[in-house]
Amino acid sequence: MNLLMNPPGSWNESIQQLKLAWQAGRFPQALLLTGPTGIGKKQLAMDLVAFLTCSNADKRPCGTCFNCKMAYEPGASDHWLVPLIIDSDDRKKKEKVDEATSEVLNTVIPNPYHSGLIPSTASIYVDQVRFMEDRLSLKSTGVRAFIILEADAMNENAANALLKRLEEAPPQTYFILTCSSRHRLMQTIQSRCMPMQLPPLTAGEISTILAACGHQSVGADLLGMSMGSVGKAMQCIEMDLDTTILRAEEFLSFVAGKQWSPLFFSMDEWFSKETDPAVYFLEVLAVLLEDGLRKSSGVDLRLPTRNGGGGAHYSPDQVSRYVGVISEAQNRIIDRRGSVSMILQTMALQFQS
Repeated sequence: MNLLMNPPGSWNESIQQLKLAWQAGRFPQALLLTGPTGIGKKQLAMDLVAFLTCSNADKRPCGTCFNCKMAYEPGASDHWLVPLIIDSDDRKKKEKVDEATSEVLNTVIPNPYHSGLIPSTASIYVDQVRFMEDRLSLKSTGVRAFIILEADAMNENAANALLKRLEEAPPQTYFILTCSSRHRLMQTIQSRCMPMQLPPLTAGEISTILAACGHQSVGADLLGMSMGSVGKAMQCIEMDLDTTILRAEEFLSFVAGKQWSPLFFSMDEWFSKETDPAVYFLEVLAVLLEDGLRKSSGVDLRLPTRNGGGGAHYSPDQVSRYVGVISEAQNRIIDRRGSVSMILQTMALQFQS
């Protein structure tokens, strides 16, 4: 689904501004796409590269010329800077960086909405920027466009090197940066880019995109958990939201009855040593509790089929404290500060402390 040609309704104004800028010869050489994870920034960046580099002046992007095809080709890594996990020796070798970049693109390009494909520990290194500089030093008579994916993952040296290039961008050269955590991106980089804040998607837009990706049946709970993000909705599908909700409800039931042995046994059976399902379970548990407060306040529920039952028996102070306990457990699991089993057991006991 080409988001430039068929944008979500909530993006229409932003996309139209870009098209008008191109027609007026004022398209920004550095464009910063910001917004929540999983809403389509990667897809839009690829669509923009196809648009900018297309060789068909009568129908841009045509989708059939060589340049349009290369915009979506994982092996065409020369116009990408992506966060990598690569050792210090290999990141200085162009062939190793190209190989690692193509490996990332092989997962990202077919799944541009997925928000969990690049590890949070990955970085964009100064060597990657230097290799891009080498490509820019080659003479070219056509348009060149580069995607800097998750630009907030640049380390300081890479950001400084990129800043110099943005300040001295060659003619007919464009840089498309994507970013979900704008506060982590160097302010001077931001000042050299035209920012475009993309809003969360509506429930209808998420349903349409999921259907195009092969997910026809989308429930109210899944849409509530997605928070305007297709990537989040896909995570809910992969993690089996309905089963996770049942486990969260069972957890609260065990805690209320102080049935610690069956609870601990169940959690060991549910998660074993897997971190991602455990972190997701804790997110759903927190939402289930907070929905009790949403219901009493007349606010839309994120898990409407549960009708706010998970947190209905707790006071606002209790919910606040429990959500804090859950957040701490999530951080401990993510940082690997103990086994998943021990962290979850400790958290459960804190519910009754």
